[in-house]
Amino acid sequence: MNIGKWLGEKKDAIVGSIKKRVDDGKAAVKAATGGWYRRHALAIWLSLIIFVVVIVIGLWSGAFYCYLTRDSKTVTIVEVQSKRIGSRAIDTYMVYTDGGVYENTDCGWWLKWDSSDVQGKLMALRGKKARIHYYGWRWPMRSWQPNILSAEPAN
Repeated sequence: MNIGKWLGEKKDAIVGSIKKRVDDGKAAVKAATGGWYRRHALAIWLSLIIFVVVIVIGLWSGAFYCYLTRDSKTVTIVEVQSKRIGSRAIDTYMVYTDGGVYENTDCGWWLKWDSSDVQGKLMALRGKKARIHYYGWRWPMRSWQPNILSAEPAN
């Protein structure tokens, strides 16, 4: 018997055996995972859709609140102070006027990051008439006040 021919036959047998085992393994994995996906596809897609809808509604409601409640008012600034809320290391600026209490904090919806500058203007206007631009409503149950966006001296 020829050694080369014998090695070729053995090589073909070994390679064929390996290919068969790999194909059997692929089929087993496909059967195991494909069946699971088919059984759970509806639940996966519904969960994804519900998640996206909740996120979109949350973003839209925040945007609507910020943009639809915007208003301006001429008031007399009575008192201006800094108030630390809870254990957060964030100061909230409070502005007391003859027209109500207002908050002066940064707001991502309005790209307002200058609350300290606005507070400085308000301190300079203490006891004087000022035109304030704000958004939001007073909600006593949550101790929420309208947020001041900007202020300038009233004419």
